[in-house]
Amino acid sequence: MPLDPIITVAILSGEVNSRQTKILKSIESINNQTYKSLQKILVNGGNPPHQTELLQHLGADLSGWIIIDFPIDTMEIHRGTSTHKWTGQAALNAASGEYFFSMNDDDFLEIDFFEKIVKLFKKYPSAISGMGVPIYYYYDTDTYGSYKIPTDKNGNIRPEYESGLEVTKKIFFEKSQTYQRVIGFQPVSKTSKLRDVSTTFFSHGFPDTSSYFQLVSRGPAVFDSTALMYWGKHSSQHNLRASDRHYWFGSYKEDFTQYSKINCEIFKTYLPSNKSEVKKIKKYYKRLLIFSSLLALNSRFSHKVNKNELDYKSNENYNGEPVKFPVALHLRIVLGGPILASQLIISNLVKRLNH
Repeated sequence: MPLDPIITVAILSGEVNSRQTKILKSIESINNQTYKSLQKILVNGGNPPHQTELLQHLGADLSGWIIIDFPIDTMEIHRGTSTHKWTGQAALNAASGEYFFSMNDDDFLEIDFFEKIVKLFKKYPSAISGMGVPIYYYYDTDTYGSYKIPTDKNGNIRPEYESGLEVTKKIFFEKSQTYQRVIGFQPVSKTSKLRDVSTTFFSHGFPDTSSYFQLVSRGPAVFDSTALMYWGKHSSQHNLRASDRHYWFGSYKEDFTQYSKINCEIFKTYLPSNKSEVKKIKKYYKRLLIFSSLLALNSRFSHKVNKNELDYKSNENYNGEPVKFPVALHLRIVLGGPILASQLIISNLVKRLNH
């Protein structure tokens, strides 16, 4: 390994009009990293297009950055797709670093995040992925979410080096979500390993789940409990509205089916002997599918659809055309997995009682 391997860090940007202060915070957190061997990429794929000049006008220091400026809104918020379908792939194509890391434009890092991860890569050169701890940051109240030392279901503290397959199993297949929050957090990954699956890694599904099934599971992983990433939560997250509408009309069913298929196929390609895990991946996505339909049904019949989004109309699709709520579709999905549905309902009730 080189003395200081280059890490490509990419900010995948969108919705700048509603996130101006947030993207500046994200850019600043990369510029202030104590680890300096970074290739910095900003992918402008949101609203407005060609936004680099606007960001510089707002005070963003983009000297030394590679700028990839899309002429269209790749976030496709108006159609409900909030994944970085093209922006992530563009960043990966432009990456020259030995390692690759991507983050959204409303997330930010502690200044020593990469310094700590690289220290572990040097200590364990066989590792193909490295992780820290994601913590929620609530922009509207300027407060941070809770931090707990990651442990497995038996209370064992997460080690700094272990099998990536074990990491994936503990994060996704254990009932207790104490090993790591999944949503919004990417591992620092070997660029060459990512490119093995580049046709599907960013083109389908959520990178924060697919990266574990498609990459982390394939080799050793390192972990530092003090390397912190902050995942932004705020009222101007348009993707939350898109997701609600996505669930409401049931178009997510095809997406989750596709995510499950792709992740299972790639997992089987690299880990053909782990058939039981493939079944668990299928169960994981089926659980997400049922949960999404339960959310939609609850919203429909409790009349609590997007109460914080004034521009949302529950009887219209993304093009403003009248659409009838697909009750039958959601009921078929829920009734198709009665045990999983019951577990989700009971779990939600327990959480409410505890609060």
